[in-house]
Amino acid sequence: MSNPGTLDTDDMIEWEPAAARTSSYFNAPDADVTIRSSDNVYFKLHRKYLECSTAAFPPAELVTDAKEIVHLTEGGDTLEILFQAIYPRPFPSLKDLKFDEIMLLAEAAEKYQVFSMIYACKIHLREVLYPSCSSWCYDVSSLQSKRRQLLTHAVKHDDLEMVRELQPLLINIPLSEVADILPYESFKSWSLQREKFLIEALGSKRARQLPVSTSNPIMAVLL
Repeated sequence: MSNPGTLDTDDMIEWEPAAARTSSYFNAPDADVTIRSSDNVYFKLHRKYLECSTAAFPPAELVTDAKEIVHLTEGGDTLEILFQAIYPRPFPSLKDLKFDEIMLLAEAAEKYQVFSMIYACKIHLREVLYPSCSSWCYDVSSLQSKRRQLLTHAVKHDDLEMVRELQPLLINIPLSEVADILPYESFKSWSLQREKFLIEALGSKRARQLPVSTSNPIMAVLL
């Protein structure tokens, strides 16, 4: 029995890395590039597809030895879907992916400039803009949280179209929640649009009839 105030090593749980495995999708015997994910999944790929289908994949330019293993920071599940988009095969379905999974995939696609996957992720992420409840159903707070995540992603990758679409959907949240996300030029425009929104809301007949309650999203920012 351990003494009080000391750490009993018998009670410690040792962290072990995930067991290494090779992707069943990407295990070609003639592969000339081997990639390892952050969770120890190996992908045996062909350089020619990396060069033709991506604009920023390190292996295509930096790997000269076929036996060299390239370590990436993304997880195996993300990379397995991403790599399917660079091969001449049917495009992978994203319809069953959760929001966080698509966000990881979208970030990887942007990082390695897999343009077909960038576009596919944008289509699926639009569900956050105008949810149909066919695939993702959120309560209001969860939906707004995901929209803020999407805004961060859009700003990071200069997706001005997505930023413009998100603005009216996030216009009633406090400026403090977007101040660290938006660059100065965008923050100025966002602030002016928010002010216009509040003035119109306050002066409209509908706004005058709304109950004075902080549970109402418009009144919450007015009070």
